[in-house]
Amino acid sequence: MSGIVRYYWSVGTTNIVALKSSSQQTVQEPMLHGVSPGGGYANVQVQAGSCTSTGGGNPQVGCLSHLYYRPVFILGENTGENHTFWYIIDQNNSNWVIDAGPSGNCLPSCGYLNAWETVGTVGHYPEDDIAYATLWPTAPPTNICNGAFNLEIFEEDWADNTIKYALNAAPNSNSFTHQAAVGSAVPATAPPNTPGW
Repeated sequence: MSGIVRYYWSVGTTNIVALKSSSQQTVQEPMLHGVSPGGGYANVQVQAGSCTSTGGGNPQVGCLSHLYYRPVFILGENTGENHTFWYIIDQNNSNWVIDAGPSGNCLPSCGYLNAWETVGTVGHYPEDDIAYATLWPTAPPTNICNGAFNLEIFEEDWADNTIKYALNAAPNSNSFTHQAAVGSAVPATAPPNTPGW
């Protein structure tokens, strides 16, 4: 084939695997997003000039541990900082969001750093929604199911109402996300603008 190469991806089943965003539909190597365990498909049509070729495969989604981040808004204003949280699919094929934050509303006191594990794709905070947050790519752990399980245990063992929450420094929600990664042997680096990490 010669000329300008164009890619057209079709990925599904969307409740199992999907393109990370619609912009990925026309790139050579798209980023995929695992939603729940199972088998999916990824088919591509490649065009160059008058030539067309097709190909595809069947990506499988098992256990996973994904780190997400999203902007922080205070009184409707974007602070320029980000909040992090975990999305996991465990060995029982259950999906959870693990997030943390203040026990209070930070006016006048934030209270304590507490953590939650919420079934589904939306966390304790409605903004912690994997459909609208940004996936931060990290290296997968050696045993992905162990990593997901360990993150669950870390959250369950977290002592709520014991550690004072700090708004723009450690300890805060980003500190929890980082400590959960370290304590669960899940490789993770800090997403951009995450104070307290």
